[in-house]
Amino acid sequence: MWFIYEDGRLLMSHTRSRQKFTNLNADPRFALSMHDPESPDRYLEVRGVVERVEDDSDGVFMRRVQEHYDQHFEADWSDRVILVLQPEVYR
Repeated sequence: MWFIYEDGRLLMSHTRSRQKFTNLNADPRFALSMHDPESPDRYLEVRGVVERVEDDSDGVFMRRVQEHYDQHFEADWSDRVILVLQPEVYR
C-alpha cells in the first residue's frame, strides 16, 4: 500500500468496504514491511497501532498520495478514509 510519512506517523488511504479495514477496526495493531529494491535481502519492518481513522470521502488525501507517487487513476472516492498509523519504537 502507498503511504505518506508525516509528523512521525504513516498515513494511508483505504476504503471502509475492504476486509483489511474491518480487521483493523477489530484489532488496531498493524505490521508492514518494505523491501530495499537495491538489495532483496534488506527490508524495514514497521509495527504499531492505528491511532485514528479520518474521513476522506472528498478524496483530497488520496489525490495527494497519487501526486506523491506520480500515479493517477479514478478511485472509489466516497468510501475513502485515511488510516493514521502510529509506529512503535523498540529499543
